[in-house]
Amino acid sequence: MKKKILVCSEATKIPSGFGVYNKRLLEALHKNPNYEVAEFATYGFIGDKEQFNIPWKYYPNAVQKDHPKFNEHNSSPENQFGRWRFDRVLLDFKPDIVIDIRDYWMSYFQGNSPLRRYFKWFLMPTVDSSPQKEEWLDTYLNADLVFTYSDWGREVLAKQTSNTIKFAETVSPGVNLNEFKIENNKEDIKRALALDPEAIVLGTIMRNQKRKLYPELIRAFEKIIDRLDPKIAEKTILYLHTSYPDAGWDFIDLIKNSKVGNKIYFTYVCKNCGAVFASPFGDSLQPCYKCGQKAAMMPNVSNGLDTSVLAKVINAFSIYIQYAICEGFGMPQIEAAACGVPVVTVDYSAMIDVINKLEATSIKVGSYFKELETSAIRVYPCETDTINKIVDLINIPNVMRNKIGLKTRELAEQHYNWENIIQTWIKYIDETPSTQEMWNSKTPLLLEKIDKSKIPNHNNAYELAYILYQTHLQKLNINIDSYWLLRSVQLLQKGFVFERNETRPFTIDNFIDTINGIIDNHNVAEMARVNPSILVEEDYINYANGIKNASKN
Repeated sequence: MKKKILVCSEATKIPSGFGVYNKRLLEALHKNPNYEVAEFATYGFIGDKEQFNIPWKYYPNAVQKDHPKFNEHNSSPENQFGRWRFDRVLLDFKPDIVIDIRDYWMSYFQGNSPLRRYFKWFLMPTVDSSPQKEEWLDTYLNADLVFTYSDWGREVLAKQTSNTIKFAETVSPGVNLNEFKIENNKEDIKRALALDPEAIVLGTIMRNQKRKLYPELIRAFEKIIDRLDPKIAEKTILYLHTSYPDAGWDFIDLIKNSKVGNKIYFTYVCKNCGAVFASPFGDSLQPCYKCGQKAAMMPNVSNGLDTSVLAKVINAFSIYIQYAICEGFGMPQIEAAACGVPVVTVDYSAMIDVINKLEATSIKVGSYFKELETSAIRVYPCETDTINKIVDLINIPNVMRNKIGLKTRELAEQHYNWENIIQTWIKYIDETPSTQEMWNSKTPLLLEKIDKSKIPNHNNAYELAYILYQTHLQKLNINIDSYWLLRSVQLLQKGFVFERNETRPFTIDNFIDTINGIIDNHNVAEMARVNPSILVEEDYINYANGIKNASKN
């Protein structure tokens, strides 16, 4: 019997870091004759299989505006990550293993599924800073195996959980070494991008978001230009491959207030003729240098460059820099290394792995700070160290920079080879026992709800929680030391909960109602598992199973 593997992804059609990783993993697992593979695509739609030539079973999560369940999809922000459809997909596919290689908030609800006992759960969270929140750690401890993007992330999780986490291995993203490679015709590549073929290019590829330090990088670049010999400074540019507008920085403001704004270039893609070129900032829409139509825009996650074109952009760089308060990994650093571009990065979080494994130039931490939104420690790089190291790399002869780049390429081949990464996944999948016998059991595990009238009055919240644990919670696979239970006890002691800027009472009745709701979900899922005929027909389930009457949503 083939082992059944469900991979929960953004959608393999999306050229994001998550999308690329999941696509490579799914492609490899699909080719293995020992596995049956399915993808739960949280940003996927009915019709994707045909449009993107997806060969494996495909469960789309998203719906269009005219779909009858559009409002339900939008009723909770977690639904975009698959919460509203996850259990239904489980009941249809009955996986032995569920894999999720994404952020905590995209996957944590999977551990609360009433069907959790029936699948092995492999998580690979993006550990980008320390400390990790307690509720995050509780989720990771619930996983059967935890993989990490970086050795640094592994050490953070091991330290915070006193080595009790079920850690597998570091399986950092790989790089396509055949597409991201050293090009010898760099002057021609620069010409094709409308750049000066003699330009010295300090480049970066980062999403336009808060944690990417674009204002600080631009300020450091101003000082780098001041430090360089005028003849060298004249040829030196800062190249930002990013998106605008986006959820991050206002580049109009950043460029307007910079004295080197004319030396800061961005990638533009023409929607009319398809030309890709570099240009000083021209807002979100500007004329194409090739066809003249005002149809050139910056690429973004949903409309990115083909891999081959992105590799050309990277090959135009003389130096690559990653400048951020933290990174879960920072894939463009590895792609730059594969193209033989010297890498400069900050000595913090997953960027430490890049320094250790690629012998990248490290930027010292200038200061540490605690971020309000995450309670995690973030950093600002030392500006002086940044300037000194970039100036040194610019001033060395090209032949020496090329030598550094060659070594960087060799190390990328050694540490970030997709074949080795996939084999690591296969090793752990093969070692994991099947759960099909449990899925196919015809005896439903139904539980009785708590009768409030039979619960004695308890002033001690811990005693009440322990009683309910013995009678009900352990049957729901809720641990006595779980974050949810401990937090519930804390709220019972306080008598209130503060959420979404609102205070409301939290009583024993609230606590028991929550548990009874979990029991209801458990019983409904159990009855559906044993008797699937009671399930309502769903278009996305029909679509995944190739049933022709699935309407396009």
